[in-house]
Amino acid sequence: MNKTNNDRAANLKKQIIKQGIGRPDLIKGCSEPEISKLEQKYNVIFPQSYKIFLKNFGHGLGGVIMKECDILYNDAFELTNVLRNEILIEEGDPVLPDKAFVFAGRYNEQFMFFDASGLIEEPPIFLYMIDEKDFSKIGNSVFDVFNI
Repeated sequence: MNKTNNDRAANLKKQIIKQGIGRPDLIKGCSEPEISKLEQKYNVIFPQSYKIFLKNFGHGLGGVIMKECDILYNDAFELTNVLRNEILIEEGDPVLPDKAFVFAGRYNEQFMFFDASGLIEEPPIFLYMIDEKDFSKIGNSVFDVFNI
């Protein structure tokens, strides 16, 4: 059965609570105007999976899960710029596509992004690991990055 992004968000929340890796009171979403503000900053169109992720978890994933990752709404405002202009600047580094949006990072050594041009309804998710020469496809939705 093909689950919708809303189903996947509900399941993620349920699993976070069931496995004790987050507190329900610390799971907080974003508003539509907040999401629009982020899209406008980068002049991009987010896929539905990312919008639903932000609506459900943008301001908090429960306090414990992915604590070492920059994945929340406030982190997203600078991730793409920092990675494009400060991290991927060495010779041999792959080039981040023009409409790439970096939605998660860890220690500026790993990050995940998708094409936010709006040309693909649900673009694939790509991962970069420091010292790699290319990006690796790791999923077809933002929800694919959660292994719970």
